[in-house]
Amino acid sequence: MPGALLVVSSRGELSVARRDSGGGWSAVALMKRASWPTWRPGPGAEFAASALLPSGASRLVVGQIANATEPLVVHESAPGEGIAPRVSHYALWSPDGSRLAYVTRSGDRLALSLLHLPAGKRVESIVEGAPIFSAWSADSRYLACHAGLSLQVVDAERGDVHRVVSEEAAGFRVAAPGPEGTLLYGIPDSGALRLLESRFEGGPARELGRFGGGIAMAVRPGGGAVAVGVTRHPQTGTFEELWLVAMGDGQKRLIARGPYVAFYWSPAGDRIALVVPAQTGDGRHCVRTISPDGAQLAASEGIVPSQDFRIALGFFDQYALSHPVWTASGSLLLTGRRVDDSVHATLGDAIGDHVFSWAGERGAPLEAIQPGQTAVAEPSPEGGTPEAR
Repeated sequence: MPGALLVVSSRGELSVARRDSGGGWSAVALMKRASWPTWRPGPGAEFAASALLPSGASRLVVGQIANATEPLVVHESAPGEGIAPRVSHYALWSPDGSRLAYVTRSGDRLALSLLHLPAGKRVESIVEGAPIFSAWSADSRYLACHAGLSLQVVDAERGDVHRVVSEEAAGFRVAAPGPEGTLLYGIPDSGALRLLESRFEGGPARELGRFGGGIAMAVRPGGGAVAVGVTRHPQTGTFEELWLVAMGDGQKRLIARGPYVAFYWSPAGDRIALVVPAQTGDGRHCVRTISPDGAQLAASEGIVPSQDFRIALGFFDQYALSHPVWTASGSLLLTGRRVDDSVHATLGDAIGDHVFSWAGERGAPLEAIQPGQTAVAEPSPEGGTPEAR
């Protein structure tokens, strides 16, 4: 069962929702027009979000849940200066909550910057390029930044580029961080993609395997293995295979076949959630859970993902770090609408997108929490997102 949630409604209203004594959910408004909220790890009950202004401009802000103080403005963007439609900025907290990495538009390029808290010190435009994908090391010291074909490691304490890992980094989006300072990435070679492992701070790279297509990676919580999704037709947005690769000797095993559009490790590392097109022609998707050896565990009812959930699914390896689908308690958050709840336009207004919780177990129903197109669960008390632990 999820704890507190940050929820954005279809009108852009940001609220925090909590289960009340009667078993239902109650919400307290935080901002009138916002998008992509993300919890700050730790006990401070703070969040980062894009605040949308009537003029079309936007601000990346850090706000507090418990009081009505003015949020800290991190960055201001003029109208039309967003990263992409519906995405003004991208914000990623360090696992210890001491730093916020954020990506904004800088002319015709994107720029990665850092905010240090509580001092409020900013180091802007450390890396520029397009597109930009980022991932923190487990100790919050380093930040891997994949910008264009360049994979660089930023030293967050110094606020500059520590090293360039490769200038030929392609065939993947986000370099996958491991729990012990390791970093996984891909390099094309003779028609294949080499999966390499190095360390954030430096040192030699070793090959873990080769794959015949583009890849997305996610290290199993606790380490020991990495799940690797393979797509031979990236333009379709779907993956054909899912492999489990041992971090020690590189042995790999095919554990699932597609099509699927996203995959996510559970916080305990005992399950993987696959988001699968339902092939019904109406945009419906369902979630299947499998064990690390590929055994089928459960499948959810189908929903049509909300607009923002579709964006997150399209870049799931990045958004899993900032807006995890799994909650710390081991349930899943989905946003969208159930097709069987639709109302014909001549009979009334459509119900619209809802936030659903699913236990990820056989026979478990989708629990409707409240209307919303984006939902992010509060991190566990020890801090960090499930994927970072």
